Amino acid sequence: SQSCTSETLQSDGHAHYHRVTGKRTNCSALTHGKCPIAVPAPDFHCLVNCVAEEADCARVNPLAPSINPYADKHLCVPCSITACSRCVYTSADSEPACQQCFPSFVGSSYVSSSAWKECNLWDSSVLLLFVGAVKAIIALLLLLILVGTLWGCCRSEESSSSSSSSQLEQPLVPNRNKDAIGLGLSLSLAASIKAAATRRYLGPNLSGKTLLHRIFLATLDDCDLGVGLRLLFNSQLFLILISAIIWLVALVRAAWINK
Repeated sequence: SQSCTSETLQSDGHAHYHRVTGKRTNCSALTHGKCPIAVPAPDFHCLVNCVAEEADCARVNPLAPSINPYADKHLCVPCSITACSRCVYTSADSEPACQQCFPSFVGSSYVSSSAWKECNLWDSSVLLLFVGAVKAIIALLLLLILVGTLWGCCRSEESSSSSSSSQLEQPLVPNRNKDAIGLGLSLSLAASIKAAATRRYLGPNLSGKTLLHRIFLATLDDCDLGVGLRLLFNSQLFLILISAIIWLVALVRAAWINK
C-alpha cells in the first residue's frame, strides 16, 4: 500500500531481515505494525519489501502471490499453480488451491465451488470443441475433394472415348469454348497421377469389394508415383496419422482433467 515504506530489507533465510545499516528487524517492527508482510523481490529472493496485506503480494511480486499460514504468516510465497494470484492452503501438507487467477486466465478442475487446481489461458472444453469443429470441417472438405476427383475420373473415362473425336472434328460449333474447356478438364483428369490407380480399383476385377474399400486402396496406391512424389505422399499420410494421435491424446487428457 502507499503508506508502506519503500525500503528494501535483506533476508537471512530464517524469517529475520536486516536493514542496509545492518540492524536486524522485520516488516512489523520497521513499519510499526502497518505493513507486517514481507514480499520477496521478483529477481532477488534475498531482498524483500513490506506490504500491508496479502492482496498486495501479487502486486509487488506476481511470482509470490499468497501467504502460507502453516509456514510463515508474514511472508508471501510462490504458488505451485501457474497464473494463480491467490493461493489457499487447508493444511501444512496439502496441495494449494487457487481462489483467483490472473486476468485473461480461467480456473479449471474444481477443488470446491470457489477454488481450482489449475489456471488456463482458455477454457479447455471450449478450446477442444473449437478444434474438433475445425478438424471436422477440414475432414469434410477433403472428403468432398476426394469424391469429386473420383467422380471426375469415372465420368471422364466413360465420356472421353465417345466425345473427344467429335468435339475435335467440329471447329465452328456455337459452344466451342465450353467443349474445349470440358475436353481439357477430362484430359487433365485422365492424366493425373491418381487417375490410373482410381480406374484400377474401380474396375470389374474388384467387384467383390465395397466402394469405401476401393477408395482406401486407391488412396494408398503409389505404383504410379516417382521416388520424390512417393516420399511426399507418405509424409502427408504420416502427418495425418500424427495429427489424429495428438487429437486423441488431447481429448483423453481433457476428459481426465474434467473428472
